[in-house]
Amino acid sequence: MIDIKAVGPMGSDATYPYKVLMDKPYTVREFVDEVASEKPNWGVIRYTTNTSDRFGKSLCNYRHGELLGEIDDSIAHRQVTEAWGSGGWTRYDFTLLV
Repeated sequence: MIDIKAVGPMGSDATYPYKVLMDKPYTVREFVDEVASEKPNWGVIRYTTNTSDRFGKSLCNYRHGELLGEIDDSIAHRQVTEAWGSGGWTRYDFTLLV
């Protein structure tokens, strides 16, 4: 299970920064599948290998239970060591540290 915890105040656009809480280790593919399965949600998933790169490189988009695009095999099986993001309402963007 993936859950989010606010780590900052809500902005004027009703979004807030959050950290991601994971109940088990996830690969990139498992994380994306879990997030994309939340049907009312949509957003962008990015990845990085460096904690100082807070936004990362675009990995994929998801919308209403569907993954939009493909995940390259070179990244799909890597372990997610940390995740964070921002969002609110139904849009949730994530950055994965791999």
